[in-house]
Amino acid sequence: MCKSFTIDDVLSFPFSGVTRGRCHLSLDAMQVAYKYEGNIAIFNLEKWCLGTSFAGDCPKWSPTDPNAIAYLKSSRSGVFIRHLDGTERHLGESIGSVKTGEWTYGGHTLEWSFDGRFLAMVVERDSEEIDSGSHGGTEGVEVVNLSPAASTDALVVLEVATGAVTFEVAAAPYETYECVAWHPSGNWLTVLSQGADPEIQVGLESTSSFETGHCISDWHLFDIDIRNGNKRSRVGPGAGEMGLLRWSPDGNKLAFGYSPYSVEVRPVCAMMEHDSDQVQILSEEYWCDQVAYWSHDSQRLFFNGLKGLSHRVVCVDTVTKRTEEVVDWTGWTYLGGLSQDGKTLLIHWEGLNNLRDVYLVSLDSGQSKAVTHYTDQFNEYELPTTEVVEWKSYDGLVLQGVVVSPSGKSMSRERPTIVFLHGGPVGAAQAISDQEWNWFTTQGFQVFAPDFRGSQQYRYVNPPTEEMNYRDVMSGIEWLARNGKCDPLNIALSGFSYGAILGAYIIGQTNRFRAAVLSGGSYGYLGLFELGFHVGRTAVRENDKWKAALEVPDWFLTSAILYVEQVETPVLLFHGEHDWPAIEAEMYANYLSDCGKTVEYVLYKGEGHDLTQNKRGYRDRLERKLRWFRKYLDE
Repeated sequence: MCKSFTIDDVLSFPFSGVTRGRCHLSLDAMQVAYKYEGNIAIFNLEKWCLGTSFAGDCPKWSPTDPNAIAYLKSSRSGVFIRHLDGTERHLGESIGSVKTGEWTYGGHTLEWSFDGRFLAMVVERDSEEIDSGSHGGTEGVEVVNLSPAASTDALVVLEVATGAVTFEVAAAPYETYECVAWHPSGNWLTVLSQGADPEIQVGLESTSSFETGHCISDWHLFDIDIRNGNKRSRVGPGAGEMGLLRWSPDGNKLAFGYSPYSVEVRPVCAMMEHDSDQVQILSEEYWCDQVAYWSHDSQRLFFNGLKGLSHRVVCVDTVTKRTEEVVDWTGWTYLGGLSQDGKTLLIHWEGLNNLRDVYLVSLDSGQSKAVTHYTDQFNEYELPTTEVVEWKSYDGLVLQGVVVSPSGKSMSRERPTIVFLHGGPVGAAQAISDQEWNWFTTQGFQVFAPDFRGSQQYRYVNPPTEEMNYRDVMSGIEWLARNGKCDPLNIALSGFSYGAILGAYIIGQTNRFRAAVLSGGSYGYLGLFELGFHVGRTAVRENDKWKAALEVPDWFLTSAILYVEQVETPVLLFHGEHDWPAIEAEMYANYLSDCGKTVEYVLYKGEGHDLTQNKRGYRDRLERKLRWFRKYLDE
């Protein structure tokens, strides 16, 4: 008999799959390297068996030698080259002027040159606190001055044969190198960087780009000639969001993710010619999560395309602009390699009821074959019934959401429904398994996790206000009710981060929800102080002349503080001690209490934003949440 998910399964999820983004196909398509629980495994596709495994991270096969792979043993270990016979070499004890133990490395910037002779990578020096002189300030308050160059990215090029550093350049202060791409000539690297002006950043750390309508960080795309260090700007600075980049094998086209918008919006697939700075949009149908691989004739481009709740593997013809889905699996997919003959893709996939596994997909037949089988760990468990649903919002925009019900059962009016609101809001919703959802279905509930336009996963909305997102969520609930999938009078609300911000706004607009649990939200009270309204919460709403004179931004007028008196829903608030700003949750709870509303506020000592660092506290939060919903919902 299959087991149900328990609270212990949520607290210490005992299963795992291939680490996200850590798989790669060898040049001859005979070997797959992937990371699983701290080790790199080598799977032999010819014998169809697991070969060897060793401790490491970020495996990248050589583009010219099918027997050689570059990897890291740890974020501070330096780069190693390993061969299939087990021999390996450490590429030097230092990276240029930075000793190995003094830098960290994330892995996503490790790039082989086309000829396999060099490796480019970005390293970061440890941050240091530097006393630069006078302290000043109030008595008893120590002021520590930080050097602008205390933490600096450095782009280095290593010669594989000798381990020697052949090129090194440091980023500017307040700039980070996000990713790099070799040009086939080997003479230069194209670099994507992100920087922020510290003068602009002051006072805006807490404000999202959606709230201000401005992009605080500047994206910059440029070439660095590794022969002389000369830089040539291609895009920016001042560009919108940008994604990973790749040069075509013939060296004539640079593909990358690019957003023409000035605020935080996902990029679309774009390219530019070798000798041009003109950006050409290749596909606007999908957001471009990652530009991954070119076909060997330099005409077709494979990328991870996002539409709704699923990342799809998409191919675009750069000449005809024709776009087609290669793999349309529901959930999250990642491209891990294209065979030399262009007929086989390596796909990394995670869905609603499966863990992250690696698959080979034939481009000729479309058939797939699993390389790993970590999802089999679910075999002894009773999995819930999950589905991605679609509905039309108030203005006709088609949105998606996930519904989760007990194993073998459909959504029904007979069970209470918990509506989960995701954080972000940009890019937080995905059609993948969530163990908290699974656990609540074993406790007699069903789950609806609606997406809303603020996620920017359907089309660009400027700006996506709480009012728009609220109407999107309610339209999804109404669609479920019309189709007999939920009782609209027996529903509760759960929101995390931005989901808590939106949830607090929603319960100020409607009394439809019988209970609400909000975690890690910001409810608008610090906005009062920033705008000078120390005691003016009511006056802001009632005195239009005062509001106009002080030029109150629209985002502030949708804050939860303006609607406290209208709340009828019992509210349970969670917040971490070290999560900014805990004072807002306390003030929101106090205002609700002063207005005679039902509210409980729980502050978790030592916790941050996600409230999952301490298992005892995590258990307490889940148990309180369950009791709250059982208290106010009809079972």
